[in-house]
Amino acid sequence: MADCNYLGCEWSLVEPKLKESGANYDVVKTDAISRYFRLDSERLYIVRQTVEADGRYLFVVASKMRKEV
Repeated sequence: MADCNYLGCEWSLVEPKLKESGANYDVVKTDAISRYFRLDSERLYIVRQTVEADGRYLFVVASKMRKEV
């Protein structure tokens, strides 16, 4: 998984690739502070991606905001 950038990608599409490649990673879910916007907790997107000193990836994921019509 050398130098892969998954920023903005849907987590459900990225996770199988990481498992297949045997990459070491951690996932942290963040939530919006404001409850003004409804969130779709079924669809998580990567909003931050970093690499730790030991080569382990850290992904921060957040729920997609639902469209109000």
